[in-house]
Amino acid sequence: MKAILTIAVMILSQTSFANSEHAELSTFELDPTRFEKEVSAAKVIIDEVNGVAQLFIRYKTVLRPVINDEVISLPILNKESGACGATIYTAQIPSRVVGTAVETMIITDYRSIVCRMKIANDQMTQVELGNVIKGDNNELQNTSLFFGEALESKEIL
Repeated sequence: MKAILTIAVMILSQTSFANSEHAELSTFELDPTRFEKEVSAAKVIIDEVNGVAQLFIRYKTVLRPVINDEVISLPILNKESGACGATIYTAQIPSRVVGTAVETMIITDYRSIVCRMKIANDQMTQVELGNVIKGDNNELQNTSLFFGEALESKEIL
């Protein structure tokens, strides 16, 4: 039994755990039709292993210890290289119904850009949150923007 446990520990120590990417977001340009309350903080997590992007939003509140958070969790549908090598993730709940508004999150990771452009450290990650009307021109509408530090790897089990 002890030998089996030792072998299991050795295998786990050599196994690379899946990584998620996360970034604190500190600058916001919010659509007033979507966000009626003031946002105090936000964080984005990209979990490619499970195919999920999450946006955690904390709202300002005058009452303590009331927790006033919102979590938007959407499946990642696409990962592509954008202009200058930026990595772009598109997350949304798939819908085939024409005329349906679908909440969509587009996350742009500027860590891997190859063009000569200056991006501030607090804008290395950009999250666009809005709605796409299926059957329309598929453009993001009612858009809110979140900007923050570069995505960092975080081990998950």
